[in-house]
Formats: sequence, C-alpha cells, structure tokens
Amino acid sequence: MRTKHAMSTMVALVLIVAGAWFLRVYFAHEHVFRDGIVAFQGADSWYHARLMDNTSQHFPSVTRFDPYLAYPEGQSPPVAPLFNVLLTGFVLLMSLGQPAAETADRWAAHFPALLGALIPLPVYGIGRLVFGRLAGLLAAATVAVLPGQFLWRSQLGTPDHHVLEGLLSTCVVLALLHATRPDDPASNSGARRRLLFSLLAGFGLGCYLLSWVGGALLVGILTTWAGMQFVVDHLRGRSTLPLLTATGPAFAVALAMVLPFGGRYFLWGMQRDALLVGLAAVLLLGGVSALFRKRELSSRSFAIAVSALGLIGLTGMRLLAPGLLGNLPLRSGGGDVMEVAPLLFHAGQLRLDYAWQEFTTGIVLIPLALGVLIVSELRRTRPGVLLVLVWSGFMLVLTLAQNRYAYYFAINAALLLGYLCCRVYENYIRAEDARGRGRWLAPIGGLVAFAVIVLDPNLIAGIRETTGLTGPSKPWIEALEWMREETPEPFDDGDAYVRAFPVPGGGGFPYPERAYGVLAWWDYGYWIARIARRPVHALPTQGGAGEVARFFTTDDPLEAAQILDRLDTGYVVVDDDLPYRNLTEDGSRVGGKFDALARWAGRDIERYREPYFVVDEQGRRSQQIVFYPAYYRSMVARLSTFGGDVVEPRGSSYAIGWTERMDADGSTFRVVTDVRQFETYDEAQAFVDAPHEGDYVLGGLDPMTSCVPIDPLPGFERVYANGDDGESMPAVSVFSVR
Repeated sequence: MRTKHAMSTMVALVLIVAGAWFLRVYFAHEHVFRDGIVAFQGADSWYHARLMDNTSQHFPSVTRFDPYLAYPEGQSPPVAPLFNVLLTGFVLLMSLGQPAAETADRWAAHFPALLGALIPLPVYGIGRLVFGRLAGLLAAATVAVLPGQFLWRSQLGTPDHHVLEGLLSTCVVLALLHATRPDDPASNSGARRRLLFSLLAGFGLGCYLLSWVGGALLVGILTTWAGMQFVVDHLRGRSTLPLLTATGPAFAVALAMVLPFGGRYFLWGMQRDALLVGLAAVLLLGGVSALFRKRELSSRSFAIAVSALGLIGLTGMRLLAPGLLGNLPLRSGGGDVMEVAPLLFHAGQLRLDYAWQEFTTGIVLIPLALGVLIVSELRRTRPGVLLVLVWSGFMLVLTLAQNRYAYYFAINAALLLGYLCCRVYENYIRAEDARGRGRWLAPIGGLVAFAVIVLDPNLIAGIRETTGLTGPSKPWIEALEWMREETPEPFDDGDAYVRAFPVPGGGGFPYPERAYGVLAWWDYGYWIARIARRPVHALPTQGGAGEVARFFTTDDPLEAAQILDRLDTGYVVVDDDLPYRNLTEDGSRVGGKFDALARWAGRDIERYREPYFVVDEQGRRSQQIVFYPAYYRSMVARLSTFGGDVVEPRGSSYAIGWTERMDADGSTFRVVTDVRQFETYDEAQAFVDAPHEGDYVLGGLDPMTSCVPIDPLPGFERVYANGDDGESMPAVSVFSVR
C-alpha cells in the first residue's frame, strides 16, 4: 500500500511540475520569441541579461561596478551575485560553453520557467510534513497555477532573481521542518538528522541571501519563529536542545557563506547583522531555557526573562544596527510605482480587483484557512504549524503593505488553500461514509470541487496573465538597436560592455572624454543599457528619477539645458506614453505618464492641467480636462508630441469661464460657465486679460494640440523617429543634444 501511494504521489508530482512548466512557457512564447529576437519581459530582466553578457566573459565572477548605470557617477550592480552566476552557468552549460548571443538569450528566457516549475516540489514537501500527503499534493497543484506576480515573475522571458528567492526560501523552510521534526523513539539517528537538515537549511539560506539583497527579511522571520518556538517548547516542558541544534548551525552556515562577500553588494551589512542577531538569539534562548530547566525555575519567570531579553535586543538593534528595523518594507509606496502600492487600496480607494488578479477565489478562502489553522491546529501542537503560521503571517502583512510581495505569499497561500481543501475533503469523506455511500464517488466529487473552486479560476487568470506583453515594443527595440549602431561609442572601445570593473576609488569612475549619458524615463533604463549599450541616467530602481522628471516637466528651456549639462547628456529618448493623451472622445479622461513625472519632479499637477465640470439642467456633471500653457511648453510635450518643432496654434486656444462650487463633503470643484474658442493665441490671451464679471483661464482641450505658440528647441535635433507618419506622434523618438 505504501509503495502504491509513493508511486501515485510521484506520478502526480511529475504531472504538476510538467503542467506548471507548460503554463509558464506555452502562452508567453509568442511575446518572448518575436520579430527575430528574444524580447525579455518587464524591466529588471533586461539588466540580468546585461549582467549575463558580462559574467559569461569572466565566469563565475560578476562585475563589481557598472559604468552603464547612473551616469555620470556609475554604480555597483543593484543585485546580489548568485542569480546571475546560476543564470550564466545554465546558459553556458546548455550552449556547451560557446553561446551565440541569440542562443544565450533563448536559454536565459527559459531559466525562470524552469525554476518556477520546480517550486511545487518543496511546497508539496512542506504540506506533507505539516498537514499530510493529500494537503501537500493540493498545495503543489495550487501553486503551479496561481496567477499574479508569482506567475509573472516565473514565466518564460523573465530571468529575474525573484523566482529563485521563492524556490530557495521554500527549500529553507522545508529543511528546517525536517530538522525540527520530533525524533522517532525507535531510532537513535535523530541528532544526525537534525544536524544534516540544519546544515542544508543553512546552505539554502546562504544561497538565498546571495540571491537577493533584501534577504535579511527571511532571517528576521526565522528568528521570530525560533524565539516563539523556544518559548512554546519550554513552557510545555519539552527540551529546547533539538530546536537549538536545528537552528544554530543553520544561521552559522549562512553567516559563513555571506561573510566572504563583505561589501560586494548592496545591503550586505544588513544581511550580516540579521544573521548575527539570529544566531545570538537562538544561542541565548537555548542557554536561558537550559538554565531555567536546570534550576527548576517557574514558567512565569522564564516568560519574564525572555520578554526582558527581547526588549534589550530590540533596543540594541535600534542602537547598533538601526537598518534592520528601519528597512522593514511595511510602508506602502506611491501610486507611480505600482508594485509598492498596497494590495487592497489604489489611489486611496478599496480595489478588490487587484487582489483577485493575484489570488482569485483565495481572497475569500485564504482568511478562512488561516482562521481554521489557528483555531484547530495550534491546540494539537502539530509539528511545524507554528513555523508555517509565522512565515505566512509575515508574508501576508508584507503583501497587504506592498503588493509585490504577492510573489512570496503565493507559496503560503497555496499551502493554506491545500490545508483548507484537505480538511473540507476529509470531513466530506467522513460524512459520505456515515451515509454508507460508495467510497469511489466521494473522492471524485471532492477533486471536481477542488478543480472548480480553486484550480479553474486561478488557471484562467494565469493564462490571461501570461498572454500580455510587458517588455519593450517593436518600435522600442528598433529604436535602441538603431542607437547601438548609429550613435557614437561612449567608451574607448566596445569591449567596455563586457569588461569587469572594480569599484573605483575616491576620485570616481574615470569616464573617457567621449562618454555621454542617455536621458529617458526610469522605466526604460535597463532596456537602453542592454539593447543600445549606452550609459543611462535613470533606472528602474528609481535612481535618478527626480532629476529626469524635472527635465521632462520644466517649461523653461534654460532649466532644461542646465539639467542636461549637469548630467552630461548626449541623447534624449522619448515615447508616446510620456505625454498626456485623451482616453475618451469627450476629453473627460486622460492617460500617459505625465502625472507621474510631475509628482517625481515635485511639481503640482494643477500647474499643467485641471478637471472642470459641465453641469446640465438636471444637475448631472460631466468632466472636461483643461490643459494649461505650462503643459504644452513642457519638455515632454515639446519633444514627444511636437518633435521639437515650431507650433503655431490655429483654432485650439480657448478661454474657459468658471466658477467654484462646493460638494456636500466640503470639497470644491470648478464648474464651466463659458467656453470661447479663438483662432489665435493672442486673441484668446487678450480676451482673458480683459475685465470680466467672472473668472477665465486660457487653455486647450486636446493634449495633442497646443493652445500657445511654441518656439523651436535650441540644441536638440531629432535623429530618429519610429512610426512617424506625419500625422500621429512617433512611437519612439531619439534627440541628440548639441
């Protein structure tokens, strides 16, 4: 019977892994392998591809400094090294050590899908150890199809370290569960097993930290769990020595792996401090527990002592390692960077649709599973439940604060859903047995219900998730390939792109005289660094975003010239997503990235455009966006919309009469009282300047048609425009700066 179960489990896991791989590869294939190239998705994937290009020439070393980022200073790569070593090693192995550029990109595109398809295996292991075989299988099947950021970050064409984080963190938890599993009374190998799995957990934790600069997060979670488990074991009269021998070596091994990389990547110091705190905590708690047990002191005294030690520890961290607490990602970011927005709220409004995109029916089932787990399992003291609860609780809080952590919490969500479905199924089977119904019908009914309620909604959402284009469009790729071929090489030779650079000394990086930077919005920084192989000012880490935003939103050519001179800019790249564009024919809604640019620049959006309302006889309001002269004179509009050319308005200048009204909640809004269209700007301005009974503003109703005259931009020449048909805005334009 045991062999039969093992065989059926193996077959089920093979099918789950194969299904997970198919979902991640098949539907994204046409978006990744298109137009004769490998179009990586997102932004960060392109920088990992850039590091792969570099590391393949120095394998396994990763460059410590990248002069293509944050020009004119340059910076170290903003990522930990291990993922890029593994990615490059995988590509070299599959290409027999001599990969052509396109071959390397093809294998790199498959790497995240392979890692993502393996994640169901440790998820099954955790579910089986803590909740049973069936719960493990259901959890593995669930995590294979969960949509949202977890699927997106592990699909074809997204070689990014986040999928490796998910795999390694899950393996670490699995190893710790094995290490802390109760000993078999009939065996004397418990100590050896604990040490073996503790060392494996430490190795996995070390690899995890070397894969993600923010890996101190997991160390904090494990330290919190270990502290709670020490207290629980001591209060229940269990020896804490097994827990100490399971956690202490794990922290020590991870620390030994991280220390040799001192200062080689961002936030290394925080990782080191977190490991030191974790190791000190388990040693101290283990020692205190042994001392109190030896002297037969009361549980109350132990609780007081642990609380006092906790307060002392927190105070010490505040003083000696403030970054450990100060860098906790519990605050939500602004709406301009979507991944750091809260899961349930966007622009201050409750939005359950975003949570549905991540977990579908899980938004109802996951809280229920957590409640059932807390109420029923903690009383049974089933081994490993506390670790799963602490791990899941932390990840849930982080995901609610910043939705990007959904790629972590998806693993916890799958475990919770697997547990809940297993509990429901077991109760269903017992009920069917009590009714005397056939045992073979009940399992089929249970699996069908699981497929309909859990798998099907997630699978549908997942397929939709993998069929969307998130990488650079064809016009962008063509523009950057043109830039690589047709613009001057910014370094003394083209080999600088694959050269390994040490961290420069106090004098900064010695750029050659011919060097220059490319100014573009931060979304596109890694695309430019990898495809065009040109240094960029702003990055998807949002580094340099403020200065670039100030350039794009200024309506003063002198200020713009000063920014370009300060940054030593050689080229400016713009696209049709930067300026405003009407989303509706009546002008009531606008799109584009200009609002984000204004916020990053610290400028009021109302300086560029404002909503006005037309109220009909029934009191119904319709919105009309009015664009002010400052918008049309901004560098974004002048470069993206008008191509740097002269603009003379004809019939697009309006005088808008308005009055202010107040809503029931006390907020004010502007109501249009009069709209006058003028043939020329001078006529409209003269009318607005003349005395009137009411207030008037001069503006335009179409962001593509200026209401004010615009002079040609001195010092700019459009050297490339993609999709310029003379009637619509080019998809991508490149301007040289003289």
